Amino acid sequence: MSVNSSGGSERRANKGKIRRLIPWGRGARDPSDPRATASLPIAGGSQSEYSSAEAQGARLKARLQQWLSDMVVPLDSVKQTVKDTELQTRQKDAKELIGHASWVTDQILAKIQAASVPDEPTQDVTDALSKTISDIKQFLKKRPTVAEYIGTQRAGKFAQFRQQLDTLRIQFLLLIREATCRIPLLGAGGMGKTSVAAAVINDTRIKDKFGENIIFLSCENLVSAEGIISVLAAYFKLPKDSRTLSAVLARLSALDCVLLVLDNLETPLETSDTHRVERFLGKVAEVSCLSLMITMRGTAPPDCVLWEKGYFDPLDRLPLDAGLQIWRSLAGNEDAKLDELLTRLDGLPLAIRLMASQAQLTHMTPTQLLGAYEKEATRLLNNRGSGKLKSLDVSIQLSLECKTMAKEPNALRLLSVLSLLPDGVPLEALPAMVPSVMYTVITCGSVLLQVALAFQENGRLRVLSPIRDFILAEYPPQGTLLEETESYFMTLVRDYEAGAERQKQGVEMISADVDNMRSILIHLWTTAEESKDVKGRLEVTLRISQFPYLSSYGDCVPLLATAEVALQAMGYRLGTAQCTRSHGNVLYMQSRYEEAAEKLREAKAAFQAIGDVLGTAQCTQSLGNVLIAQSRYEEGAERLEEAKVAFKAIGDVLGTAQCTERLGKVLFNQSRYEEAEDKLREAKAEFEAIGDVLGTAQCTRSLGKVLLSQSRHEEAEDKLREAKADFEAIGDVLGTAKCTRSLGGMLLSQSRYEEAADQLREAKAAFQAIGDLHGTAQCTKRLGDVLLSESRYEEATDKLTEGKAIFEAIGNVRNTAQCTLSLGNVLYMQDRYPEAEDKLREAKAAFEAIGNRDGQAWCSKSLGVALHHQGHYDEAGAMLNLGMEIFGSIGDPCGAAECNRSLGEVLCSEGHYEAAMERLTNAKSVFEAVGERFGAAQCARGLGRILCAEKHYEEATERLREAQEVFVALGSRADAAQSSRSLAEVFSAQGKYVEAEATLIEARDIYKYIRLPKRVEECTEALARLRSKMCTADDVGA
Repeated sequence: MSVNSSGGSERRANKGKIRRLIPWGRGARDPSDPRATASLPIAGGSQSEYSSAEAQGARLKARLQQWLSDMVVPLDSVKQTVKDTELQTRQKDAKELIGHASWVTDQILAKIQAASVPDEPTQDVTDALSKTISDIKQFLKKRPTVAEYIGTQRAGKFAQFRQQLDTLRIQFLLLIREATCRIPLLGAGGMGKTSVAAAVINDTRIKDKFGENIIFLSCENLVSAEGIISVLAAYFKLPKDSRTLSAVLARLSALDCVLLVLDNLETPLETSDTHRVERFLGKVAEVSCLSLMITMRGTAPPDCVLWEKGYFDPLDRLPLDAGLQIWRSLAGNEDAKLDELLTRLDGLPLAIRLMASQAQLTHMTPTQLLGAYEKEATRLLNNRGSGKLKSLDVSIQLSLECKTMAKEPNALRLLSVLSLLPDGVPLEALPAMVPSVMYTVITCGSVLLQVALAFQENGRLRVLSPIRDFILAEYPPQGTLLEETESYFMTLVRDYEAGAERQKQGVEMISADVDNMRSILIHLWTTAEESKDVKGRLEVTLRISQFPYLSSYGDCVPLLATAEVALQAMGYRLGTAQCTRSHGNVLYMQSRYEEAAEKLREAKAAFQAIGDVLGTAQCTQSLGNVLIAQSRYEEGAERLEEAKVAFKAIGDVLGTAQCTERLGKVLFNQSRYEEAEDKLREAKAEFEAIGDVLGTAQCTRSLGKVLLSQSRHEEAEDKLREAKADFEAIGDVLGTAKCTRSLGGMLLSQSRYEEAADQLREAKAAFQAIGDLHGTAQCTKRLGDVLLSESRYEEATDKLTEGKAIFEAIGNVRNTAQCTLSLGNVLYMQDRYPEAEDKLREAKAAFEAIGNRDGQAWCSKSLGVALHHQGHYDEAGAMLNLGMEIFGSIGDPCGAAECNRSLGEVLCSEGHYEAAMERLTNAKSVFEAVGERFGAAQCARGLGRILCAEKHYEEATERLREAQEVFVALGSRADAAQSSRSLAEVFSAQGKYVEAEATLIEARDIYKYIRLPKRVEECTEALARLRSKMCTADDVGA
């Protein structure tokens, strides 16, 4: 590439060009190439002119101060302990970002105050900074999404904001007139350091300031200080006999204003000429008119230069949004697995670019590439040509071969072990994890940080996913360090089981390392040797898959499948059967019922083949649970009875009690409350007889739920509080949280909405504290139910959508479908019937796919109601009859009564009053028998409408007032308003126009309050008709 000369007049003529010095090095990028340029948030121009530095600084500082006052208001710990738990959690992880934004702003304010009147480019940067602060403020105020619970996108967004702030600061430092700066850009190989530098120097404002005097020098192929000096001398066209450091410094000093960028500086620094390179840097940094920017691998720039404060942190990984932008610019094709593929690449820009190039070249979809990456790992991340920018393997290998790594041979051994740990490990835990190198392991960790092969996140030493994949393929862990790491994590599991399992600190301790344990166990089972402690390894594998607290942490299926294959190959039949049973139980927890049943039948056959009665009974018990989850209650109960007999035969009291408890829950699901209560009391006595406090507490909680369903609220509350106290006594955080959630449900059924919401928020915070995403999502859904009951439809939709997203993220199909069903009901309540129908059909299909008949029945019922309100009476009747049939087959009288009531409503709309009256009366009797006030009130309202149509006005009024009273007492505004409308019709038919007007106004105002515009319009039109009648009546009277 040609190099321009540097005469003064020529510089003016070529203003805006960047000097690129030979050698570029193989595979190096031209920074002006748009493909190499990162997208940075640079404002297009200043919005207004400032007359002074003071005015500009005041505006920026005011924006920051307002933001800080909004975001860090002290919380009243007495009044808002529960309500603000979620906010406190969000503020905790935002403090660092807030602090960094404040620090960057202070730095820029200091520079503004030190300068004279700011020029237009610096005003542009401060405007962009002000906008970034505003964007951060808006982000932190948003309600958290599921990605924040899972721990993915929120951290990425924070990293993006931090990089925006730092980039703006770099630009500001470079743009200040008559000021120079020294900026290091650090980070791992492939992290995009050159791209950031290229984006900065290609900015129009930077070009305007430095003109032609932007010198970009790639040091990739330079191995000495003399090499750098020689290239700079050639750039300045110095004679060969004058190519000395002093001559180069003289030419640099002669320029008005110059920016020197030394890219890939780690190459000459990692040679034997380190001291000379550092001396060269020190001298260059002394040039008063020169601004210096370097890019280098690692986390520590050379200490021969006084670098700008705050730039020692390496570049962070790309957030998902930025990764998507790179992908779309190169590959174009997308599918449902793209986010998962980019997450697998851990935000490493080079890996994302190379993978996108593979998509472009091979026309493979993200789903196909994800499958290929699982098999080929980093070998897939290569492009045509050679060099570190064309191959991730080459890039990583360069870091491994650097001088810093060579000085500490155990660093690579530690890296191999760390590559097995996706969650990383606390730096202070390293000596305990690998005691054989305890005296050098901290040094090894520091070396990995220095060369950016590892990074620290939340106090843990971690390795990026693509680097881990390369290391495991090329330098797999082995020997003493691997054995010590296995022992360390297996001990963690055993300690947890031994005494900390129900302590919050135990949960936190173990949950942080679940993915690590799974990763280690998969590696060990893949390379299993019979001489090792196979039984001990199997024991830990089964424990990991059974932790009740950790059901939301990742997926144990791959681990169990790997263990099954290994155990089968060893001929270990008992271990294989145990693994297969656990595999089935995990599939059951994931709502994958057909697959679960298949695995459990396979395990049962294996246990039977070796004569293991206990294992056979446990499989039968689990098969019963699967059938119950599919609402096949009779078949499920038969399996549980069969398992119970087997447990009794071998004297297993615990197994017997568990089956009895589960049978009680089956009866509860069938609304056979008295029988359910008897079974649960029987199970509780069995647990008490063997001193099983946990089983006893679980039965007490279930008894509370049975009593609640019978509207025996005081007794239910006593039982739930008793159970909660028992769980608290044994330190069972999960059981305590479940009781709190049940108490919230009880308060909801009593229409004590504010208290219900408080209990559910408290339970949600407890579930979040132990990382139980399933419990968190259930509380979120129930909070949506509270809002729906209060007719706060928009807020209810937000909560239900949030809950659904969490269920989807953890693969819980049944609860995802339940959220979809509830969202359909919200749309129905808003009179958005076609949209409601779509949602309900989606939910119904999901329930059918997993064989959940209870869910199918409720969807059929809701669909029938939606179709009825659209005037599709025949289809509505068919759906409601289907729902009633399913409810009848699974033994749910309340569900059947709901369908019967809705069928009565359809018949009423068709004018079949006698048949409608019979349906509604029957349904009302069922509801009253089980204490279901809301259902009984709905029946009463329907009967009132029929009586009005038949001109039995007094009876109609009596029924409608009866219904309205209940709806008001229960806080159901929409139903109360509907009752008022029906009463208005009765009054109007009787000529009682004043009463009719008052009740219509009452209904209209309620509809306005709960934002049902269509119903408001209907009431307004009805009022107009009524007033017209009133005028006519007055005229006649006159």
